[in-house]
Amino acid sequence: LFGLALLYYWKRNITKTYIDCLRENNITDLNQQIYNLNQRMAELEADNVRMAKIIHRDNKLIPAMEYAVTRYLSESGETTADKKRQGRSLLAELKEMSADRKNIITQSQSPELLLVKTDIEEIDRLLAFQCQQAADNHIQLQVMCSCNLKPLPQSGIEISDLKTVMADLIENAMIATKANHASSVLVSFSMLKNSYAITIFDSGNPFATEVLLNLGKKQITTHEDGSGIGLMNSFQLLDKYNASFIITEFEDSHTQYTKSVSIIFNGEHRYILKPKRSEEEIRMLQERKDLLIWI
Repeated sequence: LFGLALLYYWKRNITKTYIDCLRENNITDLNQQIYNLNQRMAELEADNVRMAKIIHRDNKLIPAMEYAVTRYLSESGETTADKKRQGRSLLAELKEMSADRKNIITQSQSPELLLVKTDIEEIDRLLAFQCQQAADNHIQLQVMCSCNLKPLPQSGIEISDLKTVMADLIENAMIATKANHASSVLVSFSMLKNSYAITIFDSGNPFATEVLLNLGKKQITTHEDGSGIGLMNSFQLLDKYNASFIITEFEDSHTQYTKSVSIIFNGEHRYILKPKRSEEEIRMLQERKDLLIWI
Protein backbone atom coordinates (compact mmCIF):
# COMPACT_ATOMS: atom_id res chain seq x y z
CA LEU A 1 0.00 0.00 0.00
CA PHE A 2 2.84 2.35 0.86
CA GLY A 3 4.49 1.58 -2.50
CA LEU A 4 1.26 2.26 -4.40
CA ALA A 5 0.76 5.51 -2.53
CA LEU A 6 4.34 6.53 -3.31
CA LEU A 7 3.90 5.65 -7.00
CA TYR A 8 0.65 7.64 -7.19
CA TYR A 9 2.29 10.64 -5.53
CA TRP A 10 5.29 10.42 -7.86
CA LYS A 11 3.15 10.25 -11.01
CA ARG A 12 0.95 13.10 -9.83
CA ASN A 13 3.97 15.24 -8.97
CA ILE A 14 5.64 14.56 -12.33
CA THR A 15 2.43 15.46 -14.16
CA LYS A 16 2.05 18.65 -12.18
CA THR A 17 5.62 19.60 -13.05
CA TYR A 18 4.95 19.06 -16.76
CA ILE A 19 1.74 21.09 -16.63
CA ASP A 20 3.38 23.92 -14.67
CA CYS A 21 6.32 24.09 -17.09
CA LEU A 22 3.97 23.99 -20.05
CA ARG A 23 1.85 26.77 -18.56
CA GLU A 24 4.96 28.93 -18.08
CA ASN A 25 5.98 28.32 -21.70
CA ASN A 26 2.45 29.14 -22.84
CA ILE A 27 2.45 32.41 -20.92
CA THR A 28 5.84 33.33 -22.39
CA ASP A 29 4.62 32.58 -25.91
CA LEU A 30 1.45 34.59 -25.39
CA ASN A 31 3.37 37.56 -23.99
CA GLN A 32 5.69 37.45 -27.01
CA GLN A 33 2.68 37.32 -29.30
CA ILE A 34 1.15 40.38 -27.58
CA TYR A 35 4.45 42.25 -27.97
CA ASN A 36 4.63 41.37 -31.70
CA LEU A 37 1.01 42.42 -32.23
CA ASN A 38 1.65 45.74 -30.49
CA GLN A 39 4.68 46.30 -32.73
CA ARG A 40 2.62 45.51 -35.81
CA MET A 41 -0.17 47.84 -34.65
CA ALA A 42 2.36 50.66 -34.24
CA GLU A 43 3.62 50.03 -37.78
CA LEU A 44 0.07 50.05 -39.18
CA GLU A 45 -0.75 53.27 -37.34
CA ALA A 46 2.35 54.89 -38.84
CA ASP A 47 1.29 53.63 -42.29
CA ASN A 48 -2.17 55.11 -41.76
CA VAL A 49 -0.64 58.49 -40.91
CA ARG A 50 1.55 58.44 -44.03
CA MET A 51 -1.37 57.34 -46.20
CA ALA A 52 -3.62 60.04 -44.72
CA LYS A 53 -1.03 62.70 -45.61
CA ILE A 54 -0.80 61.46 -49.21
CA ILE A 55 -4.58 61.29 -49.57
CA HIS A 56 -4.92 64.79 -48.12
CA ARG A 57 -2.32 66.09 -50.58
CA ASP A 58 -3.82 64.24 -53.55
CA ASN A 59 -7.30 65.55 -52.78
CA LYS A 60 -5.87 68.99 -53.50
CA LEU A 61 -3.60 68.06 -56.40
CA ILE A 62 -5.78 65.70 -58.45
CA PRO A 63 -8.44 68.33 -59.29
CA ALA A 64 -5.63 70.73 -60.30
CA MET A 65 -4.07 68.02 -62.46
CA GLU A 66 -7.46 67.31 -64.04
CA TYR A 67 -7.85 71.00 -64.87
CA ALA A 68 -4.33 71.15 -66.34
CA VAL A 69 -4.90 68.09 -68.55
CA THR A 70 -8.21 69.52 -69.75
CA ARG A 71 -6.51 72.76 -70.73
CA TYR A 72 -3.62 70.87 -72.34
CA LEU A 73 -6.02 68.94 -74.57
CA SER A 74 -8.36 71.81 -75.39
CA GLU A 75 -6.06 74.74 -76.07
CA SER A 76 -4.96 74.94 -79.69
CA GLY A 77 -3.23 78.31 -79.84
CA GLU A 78 0.04 77.20 -78.28
CA THR A 79 3.14 76.14 -80.20
CA THR A 80 4.40 72.57 -80.36
CA ALA A 81 7.31 73.47 -78.07
CA ASP A 82 4.90 74.83 -75.42
CA LYS A 83 2.79 71.67 -75.68
CA LYS A 84 5.82 69.47 -75.14
CA ARG A 85 6.95 71.54 -72.17
CA GLN A 86 3.52 71.32 -70.50
CA GLY A 87 3.32 67.59 -71.27
CA ARG A 88 6.70 66.89 -69.65
CA SER A 89 5.68 68.90 -66.59
CA LEU A 90 2.37 67.03 -66.23
CA LEU A 91 4.10 63.68 -66.71
CA ALA A 92 6.68 64.49 -64.03
CA GLU A 93 3.93 65.39 -61.53
CA LEU A 94 2.00 62.20 -62.30
CA LYS A 95 5.12 60.06 -61.88
CA GLU A 96 5.86 61.67 -58.53
CA MET A 97 2.34 61.03 -57.26
CA SER A 98 2.43 57.44 -58.54
CA ALA A 99 5.81 56.78 -56.90
CA ASP A 100 4.58 58.12 -53.54
CA ARG A 101 1.53 55.87 -53.63
CA LYS A 102 3.54 52.83 -54.74
CA ASN A 103 6.04 53.39 -51.91
CA ILE A 104 3.41 53.61 -49.17
CA ILE A 105 1.63 50.50 -50.47
CA THR A 106 4.90 48.57 -50.62
CA GLN A 107 5.73 49.57 -47.06
CA SER A 108 2.27 48.57 -45.84
CA GLN A 109 2.34 45.10 -47.39
CA SER A 110 4.04 42.19 -45.61
CA PRO A 111 6.50 40.44 -47.99
CA GLU A 112 5.32 37.09 -46.65
CA LEU A 113 2.84 35.79 -44.11
CA LEU A 114 5.33 33.66 -42.19
CA LEU A 115 7.01 36.25 -39.96
CA VAL A 116 8.93 33.80 -37.74
CA LYS A 117 10.98 30.98 -39.24
CA THR A 118 12.31 27.78 -37.69
CA ASP A 119 15.37 27.63 -39.98
CA ILE A 120 14.29 24.15 -41.10
CA GLU A 121 13.31 24.64 -44.73
CA GLU A 122 10.74 21.83 -44.94
CA ILE A 123 8.88 23.02 -41.84
CA ASP A 124 8.98 26.66 -42.94
CA ARG A 125 7.50 25.75 -46.33
CA LEU A 126 4.66 23.89 -44.62
CA LEU A 127 4.00 26.76 -42.20
CA ALA A 128 4.06 29.34 -45.01
CA PHE A 129 1.49 27.30 -46.94
CA GLN A 130 -0.74 26.97 -43.86
CA CYS A 131 -0.40 30.69 -43.13
CA GLN A 132 -1.72 31.35 -46.62
CA GLN A 133 -4.58 28.89 -46.10
CA ALA A 134 -5.43 30.59 -42.81
CA ALA A 135 -5.38 34.03 -44.45
CA ASP A 136 -7.71 32.78 -47.18
CA ASN A 137 -10.16 31.81 -44.40
CA HIS A 138 -9.70 35.10 -42.52
CA ILE A 139 -7.73 33.39 -39.74
CA GLN A 140 -4.52 34.81 -38.33
CA LEU A 141 -1.96 32.03 -37.93
CA GLN A 142 1.17 33.05 -36.04
CA VAL A 143 4.38 31.15 -35.33
CA MET A 144 6.60 31.49 -32.26
CA CYS A 145 9.96 29.75 -31.93
CA SER A 146 11.83 30.12 -28.63
CA CYS A 147 14.36 27.33 -29.21
CA ASN A 148 16.91 26.16 -31.76
CA LEU A 149 15.32 23.54 -34.00
CA LYS A 150 18.38 22.88 -36.15
CA PRO A 151 19.52 19.90 -33.99
CA LEU A 152 16.03 18.38 -34.30
CA PRO A 153 16.90 15.85 -37.05
CA GLN A 154 19.87 14.60 -35.00
CA SER A 155 17.59 13.94 -32.02
CA GLY A 156 15.96 11.03 -33.83
CA ILE A 157 12.79 12.87 -34.84
CA GLU A 158 12.14 12.58 -38.57
CA ILE A 159 11.13 15.86 -40.20
CA SER A 160 8.59 14.06 -42.42
CA ASP A 161 6.82 12.70 -39.31
CA LEU A 162 6.87 16.11 -37.67
CA LYS A 163 5.39 17.73 -40.77
CA THR A 164 2.61 15.14 -40.87
CA VAL A 165 1.52 15.62 -37.28
CA MET A 166 1.83 19.42 -37.54
CA ALA A 167 -0.24 19.56 -40.73
CA ASP A 168 -3.04 17.49 -39.20
CA LEU A 169 -3.18 19.35 -35.89
CA ILE A 170 -2.92 22.83 -37.41
CA GLU A 171 -5.63 21.98 -39.93
CA ASN A 172 -7.88 20.76 -37.10
CA ALA A 173 -7.18 23.98 -35.17
CA MET A 174 -8.12 26.13 -38.18
CA ILE A 175 -11.32 24.16 -38.80
CA ALA A 176 -12.33 24.45 -35.13
CA THR A 177 -11.51 28.17 -35.15
CA LYS A 178 -13.51 28.84 -38.28
CA ALA A 179 -16.48 26.85 -36.93
CA ASN A 180 -16.41 28.99 -33.78
CA HIS A 181 -16.40 32.22 -35.86
CA ALA A 182 -13.03 33.08 -34.29
CA SER A 183 -9.78 34.05 -35.95
CA SER A 184 -6.64 33.08 -34.05
CA VAL A 185 -4.20 30.16 -34.22
CA LEU A 186 -0.71 30.14 -32.73
CA VAL A 187 2.01 27.53 -33.33
CA SER A 188 4.77 27.54 -30.71
CA PHE A 189 8.08 25.65 -30.72
CA SER A 190 9.86 25.46 -27.36
CA MET A 191 11.96 23.30 -25.04
CA LEU A 192 10.39 21.69 -21.98
CA LYS A 193 12.91 20.06 -19.65
CA ASN A 194 15.34 19.46 -22.52
CA SER A 195 12.57 17.98 -24.68
CA TYR A 196 11.24 19.51 -27.85
CA ALA A 197 7.63 20.69 -27.51
CA ILE A 198 5.17 21.86 -30.13
CA THR A 199 2.07 23.67 -28.85
CA ILE A 200 -0.83 24.72 -31.05
CA PHE A 201 -3.26 27.24 -29.60
CA ASP A 202 -6.61 27.99 -31.21
CA SER A 203 -9.72 30.01 -30.51
CA GLY A 204 -12.07 27.30 -31.74
CA ASN A 205 -14.52 24.92 -30.18
CA PRO A 206 -13.27 22.48 -27.51
CA PHE A 207 -12.90 18.78 -28.29
CA ALA A 208 -16.08 16.79 -27.85
CA THR A 209 -16.05 14.32 -24.96
CA GLU A 210 -16.43 11.42 -27.40
CA VAL A 211 -13.34 12.58 -29.29
CA LEU A 212 -11.25 12.71 -26.12
CA LEU A 213 -12.41 9.25 -25.09
CA ASN A 214 -11.48 7.69 -28.44
CA LEU A 215 -8.31 9.52 -29.47
CA GLY A 216 -5.80 6.99 -30.75
CA LYS A 217 -8.19 4.07 -30.28
CA LYS A 218 -10.25 4.45 -33.42
CA GLN A 219 -10.76 6.90 -36.26
CA ILE A 220 -12.83 9.75 -34.91
CA THR A 221 -13.16 13.22 -36.34
CA THR A 222 -13.39 16.61 -34.70
CA HIS A 223 -15.58 18.08 -37.46
CA GLU A 224 -18.51 17.08 -39.61
CA ASP A 225 -16.69 16.40 -42.89
CA GLY A 226 -13.57 14.84 -41.37
CA SER A 227 -12.36 11.25 -41.69
CA GLY A 228 -10.56 10.90 -38.38
CA ILE A 229 -7.43 9.68 -40.17
CA GLY A 230 -5.40 12.74 -39.14
CA LEU A 231 -5.80 12.25 -35.39
CA MET A 232 -5.24 8.51 -35.75
CA ASN A 233 -1.99 9.13 -37.63
CA SER A 234 -0.95 11.66 -34.99
CA PHE A 235 -1.36 9.13 -32.19
CA GLN A 236 0.54 6.50 -34.16
CA LEU A 237 3.46 8.92 -34.45
CA LEU A 238 3.21 9.63 -30.72
CA ASP A 239 3.51 5.89 -30.15
CA LYS A 240 6.55 5.76 -32.43
CA TYR A 241 8.44 8.43 -30.44
CA ASN A 242 6.89 7.79 -27.00
CA ALA A 243 5.83 11.42 -27.04
CA SER A 244 3.30 12.95 -24.67
CA PHE A 245 0.05 14.53 -25.81
CA ILE A 246 -1.31 17.30 -23.57
CA ILE A 247 -4.57 19.19 -24.08
CA THR A 248 -5.07 22.36 -22.05
CA GLU A 249 -8.41 24.15 -22.01
CA PHE A 250 -8.60 27.84 -21.06
CA GLU A 251 -11.31 29.87 -19.43
CA ASP A 252 -12.88 32.51 -21.67
CA SER A 253 -11.38 35.36 -19.66
CA HIS A 254 -7.88 33.83 -19.52
CA THR A 255 -6.79 34.42 -23.12
CA GLN A 256 -8.13 34.82 -26.64
CA TYR A 257 -7.44 31.10 -27.11
CA THR A 258 -9.84 28.41 -25.93
CA LYS A 259 -7.45 25.46 -25.93
CA SER A 260 -3.98 24.24 -26.78
CA VAL A 261 -2.60 20.90 -27.93
CA SER A 262 1.00 20.09 -26.99
CA ILE A 263 3.25 17.34 -28.28
CA ILE A 264 6.30 16.82 -26.07
CA PHE A 265 9.03 14.46 -27.25
CA ASN A 266 9.99 13.41 -23.71
CA GLY A 267 9.83 9.61 -23.97
CA GLU A 268 7.05 9.49 -21.35
CA HIS A 269 4.15 8.60 -23.68
CA ARG A 270 1.46 10.30 -21.59
CA TYR A 271 -2.02 11.45 -22.57
CA ILE A 272 -2.94 14.38 -20.31
CA LEU A 273 -5.95 16.68 -20.17
CA LYS A 274 -6.24 19.89 -18.16
CA PRO A 275 -9.97 20.56 -18.59
CA LYS A 276 -12.38 23.42 -18.03
CA ARG A 277 -15.50 21.28 -18.04
CA SER A 278 -18.43 20.26 -15.92
CA GLU A 279 -18.03 17.56 -13.25
CA GLU A 280 -20.29 15.26 -15.26
CA GLU A 281 -18.04 15.50 -18.35
CA ILE A 282 -14.95 14.91 -16.22
CA ARG A 283 -16.49 11.77 -14.71
CA MET A 284 -17.18 10.48 -18.22
CA LEU A 285 -13.60 11.18 -19.28
CA GLN A 286 -12.23 9.33 -16.25
CA GLU A 287 -13.55 6.11 -17.80
CA ARG A 288 -10.49 6.14 -20.04
CA LYS A 289 -7.77 4.72 -17.82
CA ASP A 290 -4.76 5.96 -19.81
CA LEU A 291 -6.07 9.54 -19.80
CA LEU A 292 -4.59 11.50 -16.92
CA ILE A 293 -6.88 14.38 -15.97
CA TRP A 294 -5.25 17.23 -14.12
CA ILE A 295 -7.79 19.46 -12.36
